[in-house]
Amino acid sequence: MIPRFDREGLLPADTQATADQIAASHLVTGAGMRSRSWDRQWRSQLVENLRQVSEMFWRAGAQEIVIDGSFVEMVDHPGDIDAYFTLANPFDFDDFKDRINQMDSDPVWTWEPSRFQSFPDAKIPRPPFWGKYHIDIFPDWGQPCGITDRSGRMLTFPQAFRQQRGTFRRKGVILLVP
Repeated sequence: MIPRFDREGLLPADTQATADQIAASHLVTGAGMRSRSWDRQWRSQLVENLRQVSEMFWRAGAQEIVIDGSFVEMVDHPGDIDAYFTLANPFDFDDFKDRINQMDSDPVWTWEPSRFQSFPDAKIPRPPFWGKYHIDIFPDWGQPCGITDRSGRMLTFPQAFRQQRGTFRRKGVILLVP
């Protein structure tokens, strides 16, 4: 079960959930949010996109998928779902990209910054897959992810996802399970 938000609008702890459990949870339904503008329809679409992406990723060899961002915070209309994934062997990344591009009807899976694009609903250029799925998902093999802690120290994805941007408050994430 996905825990309710704390007073700060954050998940109080890490939790495991399937896409179906997320779709039925307060993250999508808005149950208990006291919000008149909770965007249930958009959040449902994001979960459906997450379901499609995660199924391809698991078939291609992803070991772990962790979701975070405004989708798992008390935000009425998140822009996307932020996520990272791990592979059993990080050296398998090129083959992994090939496998998911073969599974997808559009070969949009690249993390090459030179291939990032501008989208009307994105503040910064994003990978091509973001335009199709509105999921910002990146590989994690322990590298710095470009996000810092309060003192300016570069963090890995697992570290960065467990703090709120700007406030640095501790928060939980969702480990997506098949």
